[in-house]
Amino acid sequence: MNKIRLLILGTGGMAANHAEAFAAIDGVDIVAGVDTNTDRLSAFCEKHDISNGFSTLDEALAWGAFDAVTNVTPDGAHAATTLPLLTAGKHVLCEKPLATTYADAREMAITARHAGVINMVNLSYRNGASLMHAAHLIGQGAIGAVRLQNGAVGVVHASRFATGHLNDLTLRIHGTDGAIEVCDHNHKSTMRACLGDDRLTATWRDITSPPVRTNFVRFIDAIREGAAVLPDFDRGAALQKVLDAAETSHRGNGIFVAV
Repeated sequence: MNKIRLLILGTGGMAANHAEAFAAIDGVDIVAGVDTNTDRLSAFCEKHDISNGFSTLDEALAWGAFDAVTNVTPDGAHAATTLPLLTAGKHVLCEKPLATTYADAREMAITARHAGVINMVNLSYRNGASLMHAAHLIGQGAIGAVRLQNGAVGVVHASRFATGHLNDLTLRIHGTDGAIEVCDHNHKSTMRACLGDDRLTATWRDITSPPVRTNFVRFIDAIREGAAVLPDFDRGAALQKVLDAAETSHRGNGIFVAV
């Protein structure tokens, strides 16, 4: 098994989750941490038994003894910190969102493509077995046609202040031949569907989903296999384009149209 030397960029917030997840993968050595807050960096490296700490990314790049990076810096720093890593030929897993503007996200995607490195955005719902199985079933045509080009309407309700909910997700998708509902509540993911003759009686049945590899595992596997992995920076840029459009619509009090 190929050893992967990993650097953690940013040691606050979610960085501990990244450190624990990568440390649990055979053949991954977390060799360094980077943070401008030297006290936080020192405590993080001591807690996770990381040998090297750098207060700037330039110092880490000059050292260079790492293969891949997980970027856990604040959102606004993603572009500025990721671009030098790509140019240096390092594989990068970047926390979401990829950037804070479509222009930056697109530049990151193009640079990653030209660098020929593994690039991935840590869209955490990809770790949900039910959500991923639902996507597979829909892609296989289990609920028939779903395109919104015929004028059908999709509705999204999002809130960080809904009492009784943390990072919960409820997704209902209705097609021409059935419907699927996915619920991800308090890190527990479930799915049910109304398919076939059950449509006549509005009967919903639970569906068991096969386990999925986490984003962390898939990132490392992609490096070892030299194969592209989703969601990549191109996908992250496409999502940022929609987010930019939503922000523009909000500022202008206009109608949001995804582009």
